[in-house]
Amino acid sequence: LFQEVLEISREVDGNEDSNTLVSMSNLGSLHQKMGNHDLALPLFEEALDTQRQTMGNESPDTLRTMSNLSTLHLRTEDFGKALPLAMDALATRRRVLGKDHVD
Repeated sequence: LFQEVLEISREVDGNEDSNTLVSMSNLGSLHQKMGNHDLALPLFEEALDTQRQTMGNESPDTLRTMSNLSTLHLRTEDFGKALPLAMDALATRRRVLGKDHVD
């Protein structure tokens, strides 16, 4: 179902639309939770690259995808990628949203 939503969103809204990118990240999260890390990684990477280009580094959606990708790297024990990404996401989130924001 998530795959279908992503495909429809790409067709209707385009690859750079925020709804498409959120759908892509959601599908990545589903694959991650199911242990399909090899399927999750390219989804998170594409979503993050496009979000950075279209929404900027300070968008809540971009920050969420950064956190998701960091978690994936952590679960695959790629600590060299996980830690800097997590630290960047956290620092930006605190600066932009405030340290007490629920996100």
